[in-house]
Amino acid sequence: MRKERWYPLDNAAKVFPSISSNDRTTIFRLSMTLTEDINPFLLKEAIELVLPRFSALNTEIHAGLFWYYLDKNDKKIEVYEETGAISTLIEPKNNNGYLFKFYYYGKRIAIEVLHSLTDGTGALELLKSVVYTYLHLNGKNISSDGIILTDDVEERHEEVQDSFIKNYDKELEVNRKEPKALQFNGTYYDNHYLSLITGTASVDELKALSKKHNATITEFLCACSVLAASRCRGLFEKKDKPFRVFLPINLRRFFPSKTMRNFSLYARTSHDINEEKSFEDIIEIVKTDMKNELVKEKLQKRIVGNVKLEKNFFMRIAPLFIKQIAMKVGYKVWGDNANSFAISNLGVVKLPKSMTEYVKDVVFSNGASIYSCVNLGVVSYNGNIKMSFLSSIIERDFQREFFRILTSFGVKVVIDSNEVEV
Repeated sequence: MRKERWYPLDNAAKVFPSISSNDRTTIFRLSMTLTEDINPFLLKEAIELVLPRFSALNTEIHAGLFWYYLDKNDKKIEVYEETGAISTLIEPKNNNGYLFKFYYYGKRIAIEVLHSLTDGTGALELLKSVVYTYLHLNGKNISSDGIILTDDVEERHEEVQDSFIKNYDKELEVNRKEPKALQFNGTYYDNHYLSLITGTASVDELKALSKKHNATITEFLCACSVLAASRCRGLFEKKDKPFRVFLPINLRRFFPSKTMRNFSLYARTSHDINEEKSFEDIIEIVKTDMKNELVKEKLQKRIVGNVKLEKNFFMRIAPLFIKQIAMKVGYKVWGDNANSFAISNLGVVKLPKSMTEYVKDVVFSNGASIYSCVNLGVVSYNGNIKMSFLSSIIERDFQREFFRILTSFGVKVVIDSNEVEV
């Protein structure tokens, strides 16, 4: 159990408070749809019971002289009824200090989280625990089967660990050059509205199709996105740059870690969409890039590159307001400019068998902004895979082409959307 009351932001989180705004909310979203309408009072009770178990997430952010830091949050938690606008900026001062929000709508419970706090893995564990506790309070006969972090499962100190620092090796050399990438060029929605278009398909169908190409599902979907981009060239400006797909990688797969905080990096694959290529050619490039990127030694070098910036003498002694300027510039170069599109696959959500009777589906969406206009969040649950495009631009050509490509392979896809008439 954690003894310290406060600690600095983890290495990946340090940049996000400086760059978060209405234009770039740095928020991701997870939701579970149940079989009955949500009782907001029971939901709030469930969150209040669960939060003390998650010390790493039960926090508020403060600005110190040199860095932001997290402190234990003893304030009341609120739940919000969802409106049509999703993934809007969370301002902690207007949210009792919390870096996440819980929403309800009909049968759905959703959590939206600032990346300053955690990544998809940490947020999913919190949501699973809240939904489990909510169902239990609602009289459902369920058991955790050791899959849910309930209050009787002792919290480990490793859950608040900064695993980037743990895996830092100052002897490793790094190269932080990032070439610029194609950017979407479209018509922004008014008032920072984001559209969510979700396609539902069979995991088994996609897995079988991916296997035919000796690829993972993520690699297959990545190839579909590249082909879609090549068929929608009018959506991009400065065509001389590559279409570059970022794929967040859960580093817990490569380095032993139980942290509930951020512990992920990006793998990248680059493509010239002006060249006519078959799907087979594209997926071979994706597979080669992933094979080259997903090497533990290379990933550790990138961890070292990030931590070295934090440990740089001049960076350490610079006051926070100077760091904020530097991080905004750095994120523009190494984040916005280097990235055309992101596919974040959270993987398979496993729930206790007794819970699956009451949880119909799980949806994950990865934040979009005026700088990163379209992104794809993927998650699998109970035999279905949900592919959710979040977009800050009105044009839907890319999403439409992506799902056309999938269906051309014989995959049955059901589409849902929160889109407004524009």
